[in-house]
Amino acid sequence: MMATSSRVLSIAITTVALILFLRGPAQQPATPDAVRAVFRSYKEAVLKGDGRAAAATLSQRTVDWYRESQELALHGTKTAVQQLEPLKRFQVLAFRYRMEPELLRKMSPSEVIGYAVEQGWMSKAALERTDIGQIKISGDRAEGTITLDGKPSDQQYDFVREQGEWRFDQIPLLASGNAQISAAAAQRQMTEDQLILALIEAFSHKKVGDDIWNPPGDAAK
Repeated sequence: MMATSSRVLSIAITTVALILFLRGPAQQPATPDAVRAVFRSYKEAVLKGDGRAAAATLSQRTVDWYRESQELALHGTKTAVQQLEPLKRFQVLAFRYRMEPELLRKMSPSEVIGYAVEQGWMSKAALERTDIGQIKISGDRAEGTITLDGKPSDQQYDFVREQGEWRFDQIPLLASGNAQISAAAAQRQMTEDQLILALIEAFSHKKVGDDIWNPPGDAAK
């Protein structure tokens, strides 16, 4: 009788474990504190230079944006790159100019993001002054008002709950960068490409040649 009871108990435990596995991770609550926590985790990771932790806080479509930039940096033709939106055009050329092709090829998109954090490519000075204030949640999406030195701005950060966990969705933020580059170029009476190359030169302190438009190993077209 005892052996039979033990077998029944074992089967019951196994069944419960299987159900929990199929359900996946417990869903984080749709609360402002839960959303704020993921932003602060991202911020802390970037300020500490912890690339792996920073990448782990980002939404899948944010990671995909960097994956596409990584692939275009390695394989995109001049025509293909020049047709990109301004910020992705900048990111593709920056990858080409600041990373060895061999390193870029062997990294996963999350590792590329982590590398950028560890190399200090993301502005820590601005991020250190930034937080989120009021948060609006609608299902699995959330918006948080960006605060600078504790004062609310008219901009927001976006978040999405994926597989039960809140993630920092940078796609709307990246999209706003396109308008900023276009406006800055017009203000300086430059083309977008001229401004993008000037920004890369400013970051790297080296002259950028025309070969930056060609994928690694390709002859100029």
